[in-house]
Amino acid sequence: MPKILFVDDEDLVLEGIRRNLMQMRDDWQFHYVNNAQDAVKTVEQEEDIDFCITDIRMPFFDGFQLISYLEKQHPKISIFVLSGQCDHAERTRFEERNILFFEKPFPAEMLTTAIEMKIFEKSF
Repeated sequence: MPKILFVDDEDLVLEGIRRNLMQMRDDWQFHYVNNAQDAVKTVEQEEDIDFCITDIRMPFFDGFQLISYLEKQHPKISIFVLSGQCDHAERTRFEERNILFFEKPFPAEMLTTAIEMKIFEKSF
């Protein structure tokens, strides 16, 4: 069962994701944290996190720092970005690093489809 970690400092965003992905709860295991520090703790404590879906603009330890940490320490984790505050240059940096980007607000079906595609890719 794929393990997916969601990181966003906005509780309403996390609650919306939780609600929209409820139909996948029998197939995927979810973890929700509201800051990058807790994301690092979760990745270190939980074995085999497959995906980290993170916001970028967060206080103290932002999404860019979290992505750098994951790329260095846990390169097998697929990273997606959910943000409403990224410019074109930042999006280009994500594309160059093979990181999927979703603009907030986003349709839950798009995220579900992207996760399913990555799960399929990882199975080969």
